[in-house]
Amino acid sequence: MLDWKLIDSRESEEGVSLHWRLQLWDWQVDLHAELGQCMELRLSTSHEDSEPCHFSHALHAYWRISDVAEVALEGLDGAQGYDELSRQACQQQGELRVVGGCQRVFEHAGALQLQDPTWQRKLNIDTGDSTNTVVWHPGSRPLLGVCGSETTGFVRVEAASGSGDALSLNPGEQVQLKLQASLAG
Repeated sequence: MLDWKLIDSRESEEGVSLHWRLQLWDWQVDLHAELGQCMELRLSTSHEDSEPCHFSHALHAYWRISDVAEVALEGLDGAQGYDELSRQACQQQGELRVVGGCQRVFEHAGALQLQDPTWQRKLNIDTGDSTNTVVWHPGSRPLLGVCGSETTGFVRVEAASGSGDALSLNPGEQVQLKLQASLAG
């Protein structure tokens, strides 16, 4: 976040609120984080050029888990998507397990649950009204700066928009992306 500037930070009984801004030419991007019992991330993008612009955006969330072989993601059953690894359309059947690697973009918005029985934890994840939910894990492929054994301890579930058909943003318009998470009671 080298080019991002911290605009505001506040602490209250509910938790911590943070606001960063990225200013690029005719773009302004604001990231708001509310951290407490729940986590909420909001990404707002505005465009001030004289011409419409096409783009996509995502909130990449890496979730710490016990072991990728043990976790399952619920809430995508029946969702249409695209598997970037096999380069073909897919439809999710039941819970999603990402053992062996996964890079799928689903036409899905809303609630999911990441179940981690080893840590006896269920994490509610809500991608808001984004047009896509992206699930990614490298499998056994090497990652720069990540030890091979560390890759079993995370999965990425993100809110995204514009993955297939880029978003079109007219001058003066703003779009938002939201991601929320909380432990299931």
